[in-house]
Amino acid sequence: MSESSGGATGLLGVLLGAFIVVGLGFFFLTGGGHGDKVNVRVEPPAIAAPAK
Repeated sequence: MSESSGGATGLLGVLLGAFIVVGLGFFFLTGGGHGDKVNVRVEPPAIAAPAK
């Protein structure tokens, strides 16, 4: 049973990852101007990473 549960966990991870990617892609395609707000939120972590 450990194998089936492990397979289910892996499958859930793949489905969650795919759902997130598709959701973000759909959001960017339909967001348009709203994408700028997302970019602003993404930039600070990108700037903080090299600083460390």
